[in-house]
Amino acid sequence: MRKLTLLTIGFVFVAMVFAVPAMACCYLNKDVHNNTGQPAWDFKIVLAGRQRVEWHYDGYPDDYRFTQFDIDSSGVNTVLRWTQPVNPGGVPDSIPPCRWVHIGYKTVKPAQILVSCWTDKLGNCINRFGRIPVKQATHDFAWSNYVDRQVILRIFNYLNPNDTLKIENIYYAVRNSEVPLDQLNRRNLTLAGELQLLSAGPYVIGPTESHGHSVILTLPVQVQPGQFVVVRFEGADSTFADTAFVDFGQHEMEALAGVPTMSRWGVIALVLSLLAVGVILIMRRKRISLA
Repeated sequence: MRKLTLLTIGFVFVAMVFAVPAMACCYLNKDVHNNTGQPAWDFKIVLAGRQRVEWHYDGYPDDYRFTQFDIDSSGVNTVLRWTQPVNPGGVPDSIPPCRWVHIGYKTVKPAQILVSCWTDKLGNCINRFGRIPVKQATHDFAWSNYVDRQVILRIFNYLNPNDTLKIENIYYAVRNSEVPLDQLNRRNLTLAGELQLLSAGPYVIGPTESHGHSVILTLPVQVQPGQFVVVRFEGADSTFADTAFVDFGQHEMEALAGVPTMSRWGVIALVLSLLAVGVILIMRRKRISLA
């Protein structure tokens, strides 16, 4: 019996080794405005670190959109690139000035946006008055008080030191089910009816080199673990008056960090340990009965 107890403890320990905190899934859809003043051929986003992209969206089927999506690396960072644009008729064409295009992606964890830009035929970022006009904010959600189920929205600026962002018209919704990536957009009238104004702003956010420049807002409702929080906000480089992007983000709120939850491997290890214990008990009973 002592050996059996030690064996059970050992198997459970293995299961706990494979146990990890549940990871919140992160959806991000963007309406991006070609405010460069010239035709654009690609759209590029650089994410900090090595990111695993599980899903992507390339544009409304009846509008200007992209037909190719690629993931590459630049040093230790991840590069997302939407290419080969077509017009509403499906004919290869550039994205004209002043047009909006909808793109999106899903990562397994929040990712800092370091660069975002329209590019020319050679893949180079298009400048306007010596600056890249399409800037993107990074945002996430966090528990501010887990016991009271209070959640904060944090919007950061991880762009180059000379870049500033203007953020305004921030809306939110709390849902019991996720919105599919291809429906996380301004055409989803059901979602539009659920969104509530959190803050009109505007907020000007400087570079976040030391996490000192950000917008932090508390949601006025309780959020339960496992629920999905959706945010919508508009933004631009503070140098330009026109809106450069409209972001739709969705995050599943996970259990408090430090409260372990089983990963799939952890569950498998635990089930195998219980099966092993069961087999040992059966074999021991057979020996006893034969004796």
